[in-house]
Amino acid sequence: MKEASSGADFHQLAPADLMALAGGHYTESLIHRLRAAELSKNVLLLEAVRREAIRIGSDGIGTIIDSACEVLRTAQASRPGAVARLLTLPNFGLWAVESLTRLRTSPQQQPGKQRDVTVLKADVGHLATFAAVAALRTQQHCQLKLPIRDGVIHLPTLGRVTVPVGSSPSWAYFVSDSHGGTIASGSWKLHLLATGSPSAWGAMIDWTPAHNVTAKSHGLAIRLSLEDSDPFLSQLIPAPYAISPELVKEWQERLTGAWEFLTHYHRNIALGLAEALTAIVPSAELEHGQPITATSGWAWGAVLLSLPSDKLSFAEALTHEFHHMVLAAVEDIITLINSATHDDLCYAPWRDDPRPRSALLQGSYAFFGVAGFWLRQSYAGSSADKQRAEIEFARRSQNVSDALAELRNWAGLTDAGHLFISKMADQLAKMLAEPVNPSAHATARQVNSEHRARWLRTHEIRDDADLVHHRLDI
Repeated sequence: MKEASSGADFHQLAPADLMALAGGHYTESLIHRLRAAELSKNVLLLEAVRREAIRIGSDGIGTIIDSACEVLRTAQASRPGAVARLLTLPNFGLWAVESLTRLRTSPQQQPGKQRDVTVLKADVGHLATFAAVAALRTQQHCQLKLPIRDGVIHLPTLGRVTVPVGSSPSWAYFVSDSHGGTIASGSWKLHLLATGSPSAWGAMIDWTPAHNVTAKSHGLAIRLSLEDSDPFLSQLIPAPYAISPELVKEWQERLTGAWEFLTHYHRNIALGLAEALTAIVPSAELEHGQPITATSGWAWGAVLLSLPSDKLSFAEALTHEFHHMVLAAVEDIITLINSATHDDLCYAPWRDDPRPRSALLQGSYAFFGVAGFWLRQSYAGSSADKQRAEIEFARRSQNVSDALAELRNWAGLTDAGHLFISKMADQLAKMLAEPVNPSAHATARQVNSEHRARWLRTHEIRDDADLVHHRLDI
């Protein structure tokens, strides 16, 4: 499936590309290249899964993988773009790495582990659901076995089927042709049109279509899936909750407002998000007033997010996580951190827990993006909004400045890593030269000082010298 990737033997970033990204300058073309690199990574992971399944060579796992790969290859030959979009999905990347990990620690040779083998077979066999979607989109004739997990069949981007109680607990059969497809097991059957929508199903079958939210503003559109039940993405959720039609409306309203902000005042970020972001994995807050935002490099293109309190917070959260996504893709192409270097824990101005310096780099870049967001936002909105933006800019820009000072002399950075943070520092200096109300700086200094003092007390480190040299073994 080599043609599913960008067509280049290696994905590369020229020094000018790296400097542009480090300075927060994005183009659709540059983000598209990062996305192409993530597609190639997922294709390589798929091949690794296939080879590992062959190595295990029992319980039919290899046959399941080969059947699904054959369908994907045929679909790719007729509509490469459609298959590329499937293989770049964040749930595909997460499926691939989880399956590879599971196969490499396979319980098949261990007595009494048959149930684990059955679960493994269903997990790895989830590839067939991606192949089924590809077959529908390319009107391909094929036959596949789809795993039934906890009474549900998930069809990526389309929806999920909750099968009747008492049906076959493990597998259903999928057959497709130029008119659509059929999923059946025992006495029940579901017919799907070539579009992926159901045309008919029995009274006992529950079909739930995929939830999507869209927004368009200033000539730029974005479409995101709300992934509340994907069997792999749901593993990332610390506080899961089901999406109701009412919640979909709330997400839609917040996205519409956030997208208006982003396309109007943060066009550069909006262009990147429109190219890179494809899914939101909704989560409840762990505690009231403590929102959750996160990304995973294996699920590139997805943001784990609790419903933001307002459209401005939504726009900030997307900006923050977009920068995590960008840096994750950059690190898949260029080595910024020498993995052989000891990675001590240190103070991160935005966290209450000690963090490794490799994570400090990720956080620095994310809050570098947030600082730029609030600086631009300080020129817009009401007086109250501008005051909020100035305080947040002053706070986060100081956070990033402190973190970059911590990283600057770290031996763990490669030459490319040093170049990256140097460009960030140069751009941050330009941002800090912008006029900001002195009272905002004073408030930010107080908040940051209190956070640092609280952190030092919590971790029993008395001064800056101790902070730099003390090893935190936790």
